Amino acid sequence: LSASGDIIYVDPAATNANAAGTVDDPCQTIKKAVAKATGGETIFLKNGVYNGNYQNGNFATQNDAVGSVSKVLNIVGESRDGVIINASCNSFAFISSTADFTLTNITLMTVPKSLNMATAGVISVKGAANANITNCSVIDSGLTKAFVISTTGNVLIENFTMANCALGNSANGIQSDAQGTVTMKNAVFKDNYFQVYSANTEKINY
Repeated sequence: LSASGDIIYVDPAATNANAAGTVDDPCQTIKKAVAKATGGETIFLKNGVYNGNYQNGNFATQNDAVGSVSKVLNIVGESRDGVIINASCNSFAFISSTADFTLTNITLMTVPKSLNMATAGVISVKGAANANITNCSVIDSGLTKAFVISTTGNVLIENFTMANCALGNSANGIQSDAQGTVTMKNAVFKDNYFQVYSANTEKINY
């Protein structure tokens, strides 16, 4: 458990690089909070813009991505419009997970839309992971895949918006090779170029 019981707090305005992750001493970045987690904790993101490392046309490993993980995570934003993760990257910008996770109340962005990078994506669910993605958005991004789902577990995407995203030729907004069930509810897709691809189309509900 974290210092706050089972909650690790993050605030992009925090100033302590070695924060405990408590409500009064939050971590500066999501990545630091994830490093503190042992599995099962909730990571609570205060409102603010969590920036990555796209600078002067060059890409680097972004500060505020979760990255590849194998521990259970529950990542919750204070509010969807208030928590903006601009994790500019030419790979999966937020999470690539082989463990169960939930994402709630988060707006995600990858590279600038004008770049339309060939490998840019947002969320990858792999292995036997189960995922619950609720009240999240992907906006104003150039990417190849918003989601890549190849798990034998189950994935629920609910109250989701994807808007103003540019995807290259043969790109997939949502790609599923899942052996589990992928359920999509109350999704809005607006002003995008994308497609849905699935090797198991009958298992996608949208």
